[in-house]
Amino acid sequence: MKKLQEELKKVQLTIDNDIYFCKYENKTKLSLRKEFIESAIESSKLEDLVIFLATNIFQDENFYKKQKVIALINAVKDLKAYVNSQERYNLNLVIRNLKSYHKIEKEEKHFILKDERMFIIQALIKVAFSGSFHHILLDMYNLKKA
Repeated sequence: MKKLQEELKKVQLTIDNDIYFCKYENKTKLSLRKEFIESAIESSKLEDLVIFLATNIFQDENFYKKQKVIALINAVKDLKAYVNSQERYNLNLVIRNLKSYHKIEKEEKHFILKDERMFIIQALIKVAFSGSFHHILLDMYNLKKA
């Protein structure tokens, strides 16, 4: 009986909604629903889809504050399986940007206001998809160094 309960625990989804689910104890290991992704990729741009995922994950009460970024990173990693190589490159940039944000948040070097959090996340996503935005930020950074 105990063995059966343990197996049922493994099968039970810890997080389950129309967009993503998690079947592990670690709630941040999200998997995206195939039906949702296929319909979303057909009807919207990839950038908008990633921002939509970020908004949903950051509004989800199942995660603690710092878990939300990791959950988003894992959702974006899962999304990479459904896109072509050019789009995969952009998603890798999103992951890199989010990991940098998480590192700063984790080390608590800079206090990030709750109201600014979603704006920063969306900007990091937009930087990955916009070459001109990326170059403007690089030029600003290089001017500051000079």
